[in-house]
Amino acid sequence: MPSINEYKVLVKQFLDGEISTTQFENRYSAMFKAESGELEEKFFLILDRLQCDIHVYEPNPELYKELSEERPGFYLNEIELREEARVALRKLSDLEKENS
Repeated sequence: MPSINEYKVLVKQFLDGEISTTQFENRYSAMFKAESGELEEKFFLILDRLQCDIHVYEPNPELYKELSEERPGFYLNEIELREEARVALRKLSDLEKENS
């Protein structure tokens, strides 16, 4: 089972440009699927939200535009995914501080 710190490191690598969006998607999804369900609910909700954001990320700008016209606000482009990852990292850090 991955630790919260492992998630934070992965998100930071993505935000710092150390790994590509595709690498982030693949690694994050693998980590999330490896969870045994023993996470505190507050942590799980943050991680689950980011997993959902990854699922609605559309890397193709033309397809993103088309999909966004059909369902405004549902799909994310890379800039929006990075912002959601930044928010998740901040929330994880804040929650970790509360629990220490």
